[in-house]
Amino acid sequence: MYEDRPNSKAAEECEKLLYGKTNMGRPIIGTVESLEAMTVEELRKYFEKWFVAENIVLGVVGEYGSDESMLELIKKEFGPLIDDSRTLSKKDKFSWDVQKKPRIKLVSRKVEQAAVYVAFRGIKMTDERRFTLELLNIIYGDGWMSRLMREVREERGWAYAIGSGVEEFSDAGSVMVGAGLPKNKLNEAVELITEISVGLAGGNVWAIKDGELEIAKDCFRGRLALAFDKPEEVLGSALEDTLFREKIYSPEEIMEKIESVSMEDIRSLAAEIFKKENMSIAVVGDYKKLDFNI
Repeated sequence: MYEDRPNSKAAEECEKLLYGKTNMGRPIIGTVESLEAMTVEELRKYFEKWFVAENIVLGVVGEYGSDESMLELIKKEFGPLIDDSRTLSKKDKFSWDVQKKPRIKLVSRKVEQAAVYVAFRGIKMTDERRFTLELLNIIYGDGWMSRLMREVREERGWAYAIGSGVEEFSDAGSVMVGAGLPKNKLNEAVELITEISVGLAGGNVWAIKDGELEIAKDCFRGRLALAFDKPEEVLGSALEDTLFREKIYSPEEIMEKIESVSMEDIRSLAAEIFKKENMSIAVVGDYKKLDFNI
């Protein structure tokens, strides 16, 4: 079923191009071969290796009584793990390989429209510029007011769905664009996406304008308020901060970081990320070859 979804297949192939022959470049779901070869003993060893006290953060949010009663419940349910003497295994560190030009992959399939993913190397989750990237992504392709939505869908009608997203991990990250495109508009759309991406830092008609930065900040402010109305979002944010940043950011602290982002910050990060030599493109569609000009 997963292989039969063109957009999922395009995303998977794009990540393979982006991260190369590393753990991060492997399919999350695995392969037919790896699943068939997997044994119960291997699963047990994996659990024993990584599910240790040193590698677990437990969070609770909501009405739960006193702190003391909750701690007693945690000790009761997680006692064996808390008292376990096993230590955390050393984790592999990811590092980018050398890339000098766009990486492109075509998966030929008889489908009605092309599924396209474009990815750029991004920043890791502990990078303080992640607040800048949040705003840059809103301007770029995350929402109805974004460049990609406005130019590719609204102005030209080349895509029903198009948008960008940010992925940030402990050692690396990415900015990815996904789109469903008519077969006869693939070349024009990919070329336009590339032109917009590279142009965000300045120097042509696609340069980010002051008004767009303020709109992005307003948009983020609204999203943050809605997100922190949900207990699971509050907990998820706190756990991520605890695991990777050693500091839990309050909504007020997050907004302070967002408000401090300048146009110079935005353009500098755009210039670093949106380069052709940082680019990976995967297409699933009814083509024998790809001939767009980027």
